[in-house]
Amino acid sequence: MHGRARGHHSSPTLFRRFYVHTLLVVLLCTGIVFAGTSATRMRAFREELARVGAGVGKIGAAELGPVLGDTAKRHDVLERLADPLDARLAIFGADQQALDSVGEPLPTPSAQEFADAAHSGSAVGWKRHQGHWVLVPIERDGALAGYLQGSLRFRLEPASLWRAAGSFALLLVLVALLMAPAARSVTRPLEELTRSARRFGAGDFAHRAEVRGRDEIARLASAMNEMAERLSALLHTQRELLANVSHELRSPLARIQVALELARGQERPDGPLDEIAQDIAELSRLVDDVLATSRLELRPESVRPARLSLRDLLGQARRRALAGGLAADRLSLELADDLPDVTADGELCAHALGNLLDNARKHTPPGTAVALGATREGERVRIFVRDHGPGLPAEELPRLFEPFYRPDASRTRSTGGAGLGLSLVRRIAELHGAEPRVESAPGQGSTFSFTLPIAPESDAAA
Repeated sequence: MHGRARGHHSSPTLFRRFYVHTLLVVLLCTGIVFAGTSATRMRAFREELARVGAGVGKIGAAELGPVLGDTAKRHDVLERLADPLDARLAIFGADQQALDSVGEPLPTPSAQEFADAAHSGSAVGWKRHQGHWVLVPIERDGALAGYLQGSLRFRLEPASLWRAAGSFALLLVLVALLMAPAARSVTRPLEELTRSARRFGAGDFAHRAEVRGRDEIARLASAMNEMAERLSALLHTQRELLANVSHELRSPLARIQVALELARGQERPDGPLDEIAQDIAELSRLVDDVLATSRLELRPESVRPARLSLRDLLGQARRRALAGGLAADRLSLELADDLPDVTADGELCAHALGNLLDNARKHTPPGTAVALGATREGERVRIFVRDHGPGLPAEELPRLFEPFYRPDASRTRSTGGAGLGLSLVRRIAELHGAEPRVESAPGQGSTFSFTLPIAPESDAAA
C-alpha cells in the first residue's frame, strides 16, 4: 500500500505532462518552420550566388581568355578581380588541371561539376567550412580554354541565418514562459476535478465540484455534481429501504410467531392459520415490491415493451384483485369500445395496477365500489383506478409517490405497508414515458392513473 502511494505521488503531474508535451510540440513545429525557412533562404542564396558569380565569372573569363597562357599577366588579372570583391579565385585548364589561384584554397570541383559548367555556362558548389563557389568556363576564339572558379565572401547568408535562429530561439523562450500560466489554467480545473472525484470515491457525496464558466471542463464538473447528487439520493434511498423493510418484516413475522403459538393450543386452529396466511401474503407483496424497485433502479434496461391488448391487461388485473380479496360486486370495469392496443411491459404494468387496486381496496369503505378503466388521450391511453375512500388534502398529493411516504403513519395491515407501492407505480409510469397522476379531495375519494403509448399501426400489420 505504501509503495503504491509513493509511486502515485512521484508520478508526473498533469500540469507537468501537459506543459512538457505542449512545449515539445511547439519546439518541433518551430524546428520544422526554421528548417523550411533556412532551406528556402539557402536556395535563394544559392540562386543569387549563381547569378552574381556567373556574371562576375563571365567578366573575369573574358579578361582572362587573352592572357590565359601568360602566367604573370594571368595572375595580375586574378588579383585585380579578387581585390574589390574580397574573393577567392582559381583557374583550371581545359584539362581540368589547376593553373593558378588567389586567396585561400578552394575545393577542387568534380568532373561532373566541370561538365555542368561547360554545358550550362556555370555550376555552383558547396563544401562544409569552405562555403559556396561558382565555376564558369573560359573561352578563347570560341573554344573552351579553361575554367574560372570563384568564391565571393558574402557574409550575409550566415549572419541572416543566425539572426533567424536567434529569433526562433527567442520565440521559443517566450512561448515557454507564456505557456506556463496557460497550461496551468487548463490543468488546474482538471486537478480540482480529480480531487473531487477522489472525495466522491471516498463517500463524501455532500462535496460538490466548483463549476467555472461554460466550457467542457465546466460541463464535466456539472456532470460530476449531478452524479454525486444521484448517488447520494440512491444511497439515502437504500438506507431508508433497509430501515423501513426491516421494520415492516418484523411486524408480520412477530404476528406469525404469535399465531403459531395460538394455533398450537387450539383444537381448531383455522383462525390463527388464516392470520398466518394473511401475514405471509403481506410479506410476499413486500418482497415483490422490494425486488421490483431494486430491479428498476439498478437495471432500467430490463424493461421489455411489447404490443398489449388493454382488455387483456385490465382483465388480468381484475382477476388478480378478486383473488386478493376484493369482492366482485365492488370492482367494475370502465372500457371504451374503440380502445387501441398499447406498447408496454405487461409484467410491470400488471404490477402497477395490482398496487393501485390493493391501495384502493384498503382505503375504500365497505359497500363502496372501485372502478378500473381506461380512456384515450391523444397518442396515449390513460389507465385509472378510482375509489370512494376518505380522500386526501391537496398538500399531501405531491408527496404520495415518494418512497416510504404515507399520510397514515400507522402502517397497519388494513391501511398499508412500507409505502413502496405508489413509488413503484411512479417508476413504472416514468419508464413508459409519463408521470403518474392523482386526483383527490377530502370526502370525494381518489383517482390514480398513468398513461401508456398507443402501439403503432405497423406493428398490427406485422
